[in-house]
Amino acid sequence: MWYPADASAGNLYSPQAAGLGLPSTMGVAAGLVSLPDGSVASAISHTGQWGITPGDAHGTFESVPCTPGEPVSFGVWARNGARVRVTWLDGEGGTVSESSPPGRSFTGWEYFSITEAAPSGAVSVYMSLSNGSMYARPSISWGPVARDRPGRGCPKAVVSGLSESLSVIVSGDAYGSVDFTVTEVG
Repeated sequence: MWYPADASAGNLYSPQAAGLGLPSTMGVAAGLVSLPDGSVASAISHTGQWGITPGDAHGTFESVPCTPGEPVSFGVWARNGARVRVTWLDGEGGTVSESSPPGRSFTGWEYFSITEAAPSGAVSVYMSLSNGSMYARPSISWGPVARDRPGRGCPKAVVSGLSESLSVIVSGDAYGSVDFTVTEVG
């Protein structure tokens, strides 16, 4: 997974997953909807028995990186209720743990968010949405506040031509001039 530097302050989902532009097996594209904050977003109608997992139309799910012990926030615009199921993954893609905090019932569109700390052994996380009739603009953000912004991540990219090794990146270390080429493949 590769993420631009400004993604760390916003929504880590790719633009495709955050825009729900690709319908999942549990939903169908609902077109553009007007949300209470005055914005217009692409939405998906929930048609299946199981949750909608953002990004599942271009893979089984779209996960974003996390750091054990650090807070990760999950948010979504939902219609007529919402619940977020969180799945934490290890470095091999295996499930470390899952949680499904209480959801909320409501009428119309509302923004719903939760925050959880990444468990020990987790390196990435994804979410599934349920208990609502429609969803728009899902997000996963680092920190205690869900960032209701367009997606900035890019989970399937080839990074080549690095001018220095980035195999180990140390928090707080300075990285000056780095040249590379990014080819998005998904």
